[in-house]
Amino acid sequence: GYFESGTIVGYFEPASGLALAALLIGGRRYAWSVPLGAFLINAISDNSLWEVAIVASGDTLQALCGAWLLTREGKFDLRLQSLRDYLRLILLGGGASIAIGALAVSTVLLASGLLAPGNYFHSLIQWWMSDMLGVMLIAPLILVWWGTKNDWREAGKMIEAVLLLGLTILAGQAV
Repeated sequence: GYFESGTIVGYFEPASGLALAALLIGGRRYAWSVPLGAFLINAISDNSLWEVAIVASGDTLQALCGAWLLTREGKFDLRLQSLRDYLRLILLGGGASIAIGALAVSTVLLASGLLAPGNYFHSLIQWWMSDMLGVMLIAPLILVWWGTKNDWREAGKMIEAVLLLGLTILAGQAV
């Protein structure tokens, strides 16, 4: 609720970073989860079924486009061990692919009459900024975490990770 703006697009969309990271890590076999997740999360809103379907399609388009742009040359390292890889993630996986998704969704919403012409530019920019923020903050966090040594999956390390996460959440709530 804190990230909602009262319109179709929120202020911060962490799911865009999650979707991109899932496609980069798992490949096309996870592509079905993006429209399903986007549809379900948007279905609990007060938006019409058409708006939900259009937004879910745009989320899917931008995640697939971002994964394709990053992996098409085979030079992208998922562990983000260089500034070049991080900048590619931000510029191609975030900026370019989200611009395509935002433009497509805003245009379809405008053409279908679900978006007023006066709100077109604002919706376009807000979609781009909120999803870009999600990619900038969430995707690197997941990719770096996933690229760490696999010894965290051992029972002792898993308990330690859960305790650290729990204490972090508890401290955040106390603050």
